[in-house]
Amino acid sequence: MYAGDDQRFIDIAQLVADQAIHQMEITRNILNLTEEEDDCFSNTLHSTFALTHEIFSRILPGVQHCDLKSFSELDLNAAKNLSRNKISQQEDIEKRRQTNLQARANNSEDEVFFETRVPYLNVQRGQDALDISPPALCFWEELGLGPSQHRRDIEAVCIYPDSPAIRDAALTFMATLQDSYQSCKFGFHRPCPGPMNVQEGLLPVSITSTDPDVLVDSFVQVCEALGMELPLKEADGTNIVVYFVDPFDDDNMSPYICAAFRELYEAYAISAMKAGLTIARALVLQIVPLSFLASSESLTIPPPKSYTKLAFEVYSRCKPGPHSDGTIPSPSISGSAIRLAKPIPKTINFQLSSQPPGNLLSPDPCLHLAYSWDIDQQWLACAWTDNFGATQWSTIYCLGDRKTDYWTAFAETVKEVLDTTRDLLQPMTIPWKIYVVKDNIFYDREIEIWRLHFSSIFRQQMSINLISIDDDPPLSSPVGLSNINAGLPTSPLDGSPATYTPNEQIPTPGSTGSNLNHTPGRAGPATPSTGGFSENDSSARLIDVLSQTWAVISPIPTLDPYVPRQHLAPILISGYLLKRAGAEDKDGLIALGINLLTTNASKGETGNYEAHAKTLKEVLKMYSDLATLARLRGLEKWSVGLLPWHVAAARKARKAVTRCMVWGE
Repeated sequence: MYAGDDQRFIDIAQLVADQAIHQMEITRNILNLTEEEDDCFSNTLHSTFALTHEIFSRILPGVQHCDLKSFSELDLNAAKNLSRNKISQQEDIEKRRQTNLQARANNSEDEVFFETRVPYLNVQRGQDALDISPPALCFWEELGLGPSQHRRDIEAVCIYPDSPAIRDAALTFMATLQDSYQSCKFGFHRPCPGPMNVQEGLLPVSITSTDPDVLVDSFVQVCEALGMELPLKEADGTNIVVYFVDPFDDDNMSPYICAAFRELYEAYAISAMKAGLTIARALVLQIVPLSFLASSESLTIPPPKSYTKLAFEVYSRCKPGPHSDGTIPSPSISGSAIRLAKPIPKTINFQLSSQPPGNLLSPDPCLHLAYSWDIDQQWLACAWTDNFGATQWSTIYCLGDRKTDYWTAFAETVKEVLDTTRDLLQPMTIPWKIYVVKDNIFYDREIEIWRLHFSSIFRQQMSINLISIDDDPPLSSPVGLSNINAGLPTSPLDGSPATYTPNEQIPTPGSTGSNLNHTPGRAGPATPSTGGFSENDSSARLIDVLSQTWAVISPIPTLDPYVPRQHLAPILISGYLLKRAGAEDKDGLIALGINLLTTNASKGETGNYEAHAKTLKEVLKMYSDLATLARLRGLEKWSVGLLPWHVAAARKARKAVTRCMVWGE
C-alpha cells in the first residue's frame, strides 16, 4: 500500500483516480469466472430459483405467477397486501406508500413501464456536425468521422525499461498509435522534439535491479531530468503526452508511477515559471502495460481495434487548446471524443415568465453529481456531468485516518463538493436541477447534511434531488447466465453490432411471452428478431439490440430485505432500468434499481405521488442515456453495463484509490 499524509499524497491519489476513470477496458470476462465455474454458478442459481418457487407454491397455494408488467400495474389492494407481506417499515413510510398507491389507482393512464430511446452521438464529418447512432462507432475510420470538438495535437515521449527488445516494441507502438490517432482525425501525433536522451520519442530507463523500490527510484530520476528539459511553449492546443511503460504488472504499483509523473510535472512547472510562461502546454500521463508492447513468452501483436481504443483514451485525457479569441476553455469541458447529441424538443414553451430559461431549446438545465463512499472508508470520489457528457469533472477526497470522526469529515466534504458544484453551474441566473446520486444506501444523517449545506449555499430557485442506486436489486433474470458474454463485443469499437429490421416485431419484457419476475420467481427476457434484410430495403436500419433499455416505476418503494433498516433514509418511490444482456432469450436481462429519496430539498417540499413519479421518470430516461455514454466510453462492459457515466466514474475512482492507497500509515 502507498501511504502518506500531505498534499502531495492527495495529488497522487487524484492521478490514480484519473487513470482509472479514463481507462478503456480491452478484455475482461464477466464475473471473472472460468467457463466451468460460470456454468456451475448458473446451474446452481437456476436450481435455487426453481426450489424457491416450489416452496412458495406449497406454502401459499393461492399465490399467482407475476411477471414484470403485471407487477408494475398492481392494483391498490394487491399492492397493499404485497407491501404488508414482504416489506416492513415505519408507520409514516407505510402511510406514504398507501398515499402513493391510491394516487396510482386514481390515475391509471400514467405510463409506468416504457422503453427508453437510444441516444444519438454528436460527431464531426468534414466541416459539418453529424448525429449518429451508437453502432456507427464501429465504422469511425471508414466513415471519416472526427470528434465534435477541436483537434488535440500531441507531442509524445515514451518512457520504457531499457532493453533492445522493448525498444523495438516501443518504436512499433509509437508508430502504430500515431497512425491510429491521426486516422481518427484527432490531430497530429509525433515524437516530442528537444529533450536530451530522447530519440524518436523514446526515453530509456536503466534497470540495475529487479527490486521494485530501485525501479521506482530510476523512474523518478529520469522524470525529474525530463521535466527540466521539455520544450517550453505557451498553450496552443498541443499536449505533451508521457507514455509510461509499466513493467510491474501490478495495480498496487500505479501510485508509484503517478508519483514519478508528479515529479516530472513539478520540474516542468518550475521551468515554465522561470521562463515567464503564463500557461504552458498541458502534460498528460498515459500508463501502458508492458504486456501490451512485448512478452517474454510469445510474440505480441495487439489488434488494430486495441490501438483505436487507446487513441480514444489518449484523446479523452488531453486538454483542449485556447479558443480562436485566445480565451482558455473551462477545465470542466469534457475531453472525450464521445458525446451525446442534444435531442430536438417536441415543443417549445413560449409561456411568459419572470424568470425565462437561458435557452429555449433546453428550458430545464440539469447537472448530475455522483459520489461513492462507504461509512467506514477513508476515500470519497465524486463525478459531475450534464445530460450529454459535454461538461464533466471528477475529484477524490480523503476523509482522514481511521481515528477521524467520519460524519464530521463527511459534512466538511459535502460543503466542498457543493462549492465545486456551484462553480460548474453556468450561468447562475437560471434555475438548475441538481441530481445527487450515491452508489449505495443513504443514511438519515447523510440526508440532513446534504439539505443543510445545500440550503446555505444555493438560492431558493435551485432544486436538488437525492437518489440512491442499487446495482443488485431484488429483481433478477437468471436465464442463460453462462452465455451472457459469449461472442459479444465489449464495446462498439470492437466489432459490428447485432442488427435487426425495424419492420420486425420485437417484444418487450412486459409483453406476451415474457416472464421477468419480481423476486422470488423465475424470469425470462424478450426475444429480439434477428431476421436479415435486403440491401434494397429502404426501411432497414442498423440497430444494436444490446442498447435496448426499458424503465419501470415500481408500485411500492423497493428495499433490499437483507439490509437492516436502522438509520436508513426512507424512499419516496423506486424504479428500475432493464437492459438486454445479449441478443437472444437465453442471455437474460440486467437490472438496476433507482430510488428517489428527496425532491426539492432546498424548499422542504415533500410533494405527492404524481410529482415523485414524474421526477423518477425523468431520472430513468436521463440515466438510461448516461449509461449508454458509460458503455461507449469503456467505463462499463458493453453487454452488461448499466451504471450511468458519473456513477461508474465515481465508483471506479474510489475503488482504484482504496485498493492501493492509505492515508496516514
